[in-house]
Amino acid sequence: MVHTLADCADFSKTVAPFIPQLRSFSLQLVGAWADPQLMKDLYLLTNPLISAFAFSLFLFPIFLLVSEVNRNYSQVDRMWSILPAVYNAHYALWAYLQGPFDIQLLEERRVLKGFGGLSLQAKKGYLKTAKVPTGFEQEDLDRGFVVTGLWSWSRHPNFAAEQVGALSYIILFQASTWFTESISSEKYPEYAEYQRRVGMFLPKLGTSAPGNFTGQTKEDVVKSMADVAKDPIKEKS
Repeated sequence: MVHTLADCADFSKTVAPFIPQLRSFSLQLVGAWADPQLMKDLYLLTNPLISAFAFSLFLFPIFLLVSEVNRNYSQVDRMWSILPAVYNAHYALWAYLQGPFDIQLLEERRVLKGFGGLSLQAKKGYLKTAKVPTGFEQEDLDRGFVVTGLWSWSRHPNFAAEQVGALSYIILFQASTWFTESISSEKYPEYAEYQRRVGMFLPKLGTSAPGNFTGQTKEDVVKSMADVAKDPIKEKS
């Protein structure tokens, strides 16, 4: 049972107590397979995270077998556009079948209403006995905006941090691009010519050579690469 927000992030309270259900769920699933009502009862009595784990374990040998048969080990990648939706639908279905939470919703409204009323009352009372808090100056409060701390170095430190996060995400794909290029260069002999003709991200405008050389033979491509190696000026002519 969780009572606080910190409890919700505690593995020992939210996950560990339900791990034994994984074994019992698998065993009971075999016996309840032919009875829809038993299946529903088993589904509702099992923690949704545990039944999601069981589904993942069910998929594991299937992906492994298909990968070995096809000699292609990217089977999970093929299902990646579908599996997140399946898991989300699973959690939504489990919550829906558990029934309405009318009492909880009413209690939440009462708590929010009470909290809002107390906040307004506290603000009204504070206006009568307002004092400048320790560490602040009346000038800072009268100004209406912050000019100290992080805001003495940047007018929008929060936006700056968000942009740094986006930049870090871009750097991740820079590394992935380099890795992909290195693999393709080793695997495909003509990839070097393709790199010469086509830019990595943006069109290469400094050359008149078209990017599509599907009509050329492999010998033509190799000859073109040799000609450029001898006279790099030809690439720009």
